[in-house]
Amino acid sequence: MAVDKVREVRAAVSAQFRHVDLLQDLETRHAERFNWCVPGDGMAAHMAGCDVAVGAPGQATWERACLGLPAAYVAISDTQVPLLQHLNAVGFCAFLGVDRQIEDGEFRSSVGRFLDDASQLVRLRGTSMEAVDGLGAARAVEAALSG
Repeated sequence: MAVDKVREVRAAVSAQFRHVDLLQDLETRHAERFNWCVPGDGMAAHMAGCDVAVGAPGQATWERACLGLPAAYVAISDTQVPLLQHLNAVGFCAFLGVDRQIEDGEFRSSVGRFLDDASQLVRLRGTSMEAVDGLGAARAVEAALSG
């Protein structure tokens, strides 16, 4: 399914996320299209119902890509910046910046631009699904058994 129009944005954040007020503001201003949660064990179900993702990188980065979920990322560690800059440059994701350096208004504007750019969302979906097909474990088993 092509991402022609974003219907809803779901944000999953850790319990320690420090910008809860920004998420609450986005949810208030865009209640019909935006919600957020601290999913705990329900992450897979949460992602399965998403059209796009906004969050921090980590293991979920590759899960989102496998699902073809266009994603915008905020680095929560300086060590994530070079990888996110590279992934942004190759069209795998949108990199919004480093969490402690993004002002409230800048974050809202960046997320808004991300959501409003339907052609970028379609490109990100295709690029991420091409890069991560979900068959890596099967290939690793095949290589181990044939070697």
